Amino acid sequence: MIYIREAHASDAWQMESNVRDQVMFASPKNAEERAEIGQMCVVKLGIELPALLDSFDNATEVAYTGWPDRLYVIDRDGR
Repeated sequence: MIYIREAHASDAWQMESNVRDQVMFASPKNAEERAEIGQMCVVKLGIELPALLDSFDNATEVAYTGWPDRLYVIDRDGR
């Protein structure tokens, strides 16, 4: 799993389910804040997959943006 830019940041577009589940985060201001939020999401949501962090310039998100779902399965060869 790669944690990318927060899609529903509290200072942008918030979803009612985030409020209900208490997973509300403002847009991070730097890579360190993104890492902290990503870690909190992994723990709070009980994610058991290995998790990596997208770079602060959002290179992975830009390369793999999908709408409405952002789910890709990529093998070790990048396919």
